[in-house]
Amino acid sequence: MSDVSVALLGILILVILFLLEMPVSFAMLTVGFSGIWLIQGRAQAFNVLAFDLWEQFSSYGLSVIPFFILMGNIAFRCGVTDDLFRTAYVWVGRVKGGMAVTTIMAATAFGAICGSTTATCATVGTIALPSMKRYGYSDALSTGSVAAGGTLGPMVPPSVVLIVIGLLYNLSIIKLFIAAISRVSFSQDASSLTVLFVCWAKPTMGPAAYRRSTWTQRLKALGGVIETLILFVFCDRRYVCWLVHAN
Repeated sequence: MSDVSVALLGILILVILFLLEMPVSFAMLTVGFSGIWLIQGRAQAFNVLAFDLWEQFSSYGLSVIPFFILMGNIAFRCGVTDDLFRTAYVWVGRVKGGMAVTTIMAATAFGAICGSTTATCATVGTIALPSMKRYGYSDALSTGSVAAGGTLGPMVPPSVVLIVIGLLYNLSIIKLFIAAISRVSFSQDASSLTVLFVCWAKPTMGPAAYRRSTWTQRLKALGGVIETLILFVFCDRRYVCWLVHAN
């Protein structure tokens, strides 16, 4: 079998595995390992596999990813996300579409802690979607808000995504962090304004809360962001020390 035939067969098998809903990483591992075995032999296939595994697991820069995701899951189990959502709702829930804006803000904040888009959307969606449905928000607006905030969070410094990009392309991670702040802020504001405009045009999609929160209630609700601020302070200090040596 020629190399071209092996490549075409590998693409076909890869598509089939995707359709069977096999995880992308395992599908690519299976096809790549089998392709090298057919073209260069069993010994070379195992050598490449061993080298790649050692290179990935011995990378100090990439080692932050599982710990960052672990920290995000611990924060979720401790109720940090609930406190974030409650605080944001007290401040902007009276505005039409305010709960959707709350979801974008909470998803962005949690995504910055977790570092995973999928985990953020799943976590915030579990909390936000039932609440928005209870208050009469449309499913389209609710799910769209979760998706919008969930994709922005992993780009907020400290960001695993930006760290990986900096390591792969030998870029200054500090400069990537600085550049990401304005972009994320603009995207979050644009998403929030879009939600407000949609709810202004179609009030039934995002009705306002029945009660207006007092300033006393708003100030008390700020206690819900203390845990998140503590996490950001510790993360930023650890990342600053690491980035000084990395750059």
